[in-house]
Amino acid sequence: MSIESERQRLLLAARQDLDRARQTPGMWTSARSGLLWALQYDRRAEDLPLLRVLLAQEIAEEDSAVPGADLELAAFLLAEQRQPEDVETITAAVRAEVPLEEWLSDRKAKFPTDPAEENLRSYAHHAARLGDRDAARQFLLAWADSGPRSERVLNALQHNLAHLGFLEEAIKAQQEAIELSRPPAKISRLLTLVRLQRRNHDFEAARRTLLAIETDLPYDKHGFEHPWRSFVKELFLLVPEAPEERTARRLLEAADQNLQGIPRLWKDEILDAAIAASDHVGDPEALHRYASLREAAYRDREYQL
Repeated sequence: MSIESERQRLLLAARQDLDRARQTPGMWTSARSGLLWALQYDRRAEDLPLLRVLLAQEIAEEDSAVPGADLELAAFLLAEQRQPEDVETITAAVRAEVPLEEWLSDRKAKFPTDPAEENLRSYAHHAARLGDRDAARQFLLAWADSGPRSERVLNALQHNLAHLGFLEEAIKAQQEAIELSRPPAKISRLLTLVRLQRRNHDFEAARRTLLAIETDLPYDKHGFEHPWRSFVKELFLLVPEAPEERTARRLLEAADQNLQGIPRLWKDEILDAAIAASDHVGDPEALHRYASLREAAYRDREYQL
């Protein structure tokens, strides 16, 4: 199916939901993502009651420190109605730190009235919120191919593909991004690749990537403590993915050796990963040692803070 036909299919379904919701604006409780998307392109004054219901529902379900995309769109559409009695609710919902008119003006470009003004990445986000993973993937791949495949584009591509569960393609995108990377950013990109490979249960690929990271890491564990902690944490996290006990124990030993000399072990949950790895291989001595080390690290944190 072509990109254009996918666009039309998703929009048609959203518009049909909107037609039904307009008949019973106070009773609509499902498919809000598609409904809000259709309302973005078809804004009417008579939709005020429906918009109030939709924003109230988004507020009731919001559990993030940052307003979600649907909540922000619902607030934007209601704000465009410019009803004084809604100002306090909208401002609180989006945690606006500027006057509402200024907030509204800043987001006009983000929510265009014409579907043709939205890029393919935006369509991917809409499709994802509608639960259509395959369409979201198709839009993302087309978006990445529509211009230069820069590090920024490839990072966004792998992040979104991984979020959708397309790990193989996310891994390929990350490998392509690594080819464009230079130190010290390359180590961070390689660590992301390891996490993807581990999520994909590809032990051998993840181990090879960790060896590449170890080769690139600077010797100074104090000056480069964060990449060292991240590297060793990934070693510990890979232990349960080992295909056999002997390999798991060797990996645990390598992680333990590399752990030596890294400062501030209370950061990045590295010792939680060490304890989980020790528990996995059934090593009570290591389990006790890491538990004691974690208690000491917590005391060090209290002292430093």
